[in-house]
Amino acid sequence: MLGDDEWKEKSFLKSIVNFAAQVNGQLMADSKIQNPKSRIQN
Repeated sequence: MLGDDEWKEKSFLKSIVNFAAQVNGQLMADSKIQNPKSRIQN
C-alpha cells in the first residue's frame, strides 16, 4: 500500500497530466479548425 501522502501526490500529478492532455487536445482541435492546411500536412 502507498502511504497517504504518496497516494495524494500521485493522484495530484495524474490530475495535472490529465488536465494538460485536455488543454493540449483542445488547442490541437482549435488549431485544426483555424488552420485546415496543417491537418493535411501532418
